[in-house]
Amino acid sequence: MQTIVAGTQIDAPRADVFAFFERMNDRRYRAWHPEAHRDFRYVSGDRIETGTVAHFEEVVGGDHHSFDAEYAAVVPDRLIEFRLTHPVWRLFLPTVRLEFRDSGRGSHFVQKLFLRSGPVSAHSARVQDELATVHQHVVEEGEYLRDVVENDRIDAIDAGSDPAAVGGPSAQRLNVQTP
Repeated sequence: MQTIVAGTQIDAPRADVFAFFERMNDRRYRAWHPEAHRDFRYVSGDRIETGTVAHFEEVVGGDHHSFDAEYAAVVPDRLIEFRLTHPVWRLFLPTVRLEFRDSGRGSHFVQKLFLRSGPVSAHSARVQDELATVHQHVVEEGEYLRDVVENDRIDAIDAGSDPAAVGGPSAQRLNVQTP
């Protein structure tokens, strides 16, 4: 099993970082990565809690991905873990984990994607390039999250009045390259 790991230092308490996800909606999802995230909605339930199923759409490396995921574990201010609901896709990506840790300067947000790949694909240059693209995507998500939380933009995003949530100045300031 391979694990893609990306961590981001955020100068805010982990409770503030977790709060961004706690009331996830389409606007917040799009602000989390304005160039890549396309759609978020609840399939069952209306908030992130164990057992809730949500639908996500994003573009990574030019490829459109649409999937449903069930929240398998939610520990306030500490952990969100979800699993894809489609049994075939779950074979390749069994778990995604978001960890919220205390840090001397605030908090550390860590994303972990647990991937299964066979021995042939583990040595394939194409697969390694795709994994590098996914890693870059989760690094960028952390950077956008830091920008949103440190600049106290959550309320503006929820109100629909944050221009950076749709790829405005925030995206330019982070110098994120779009595919």
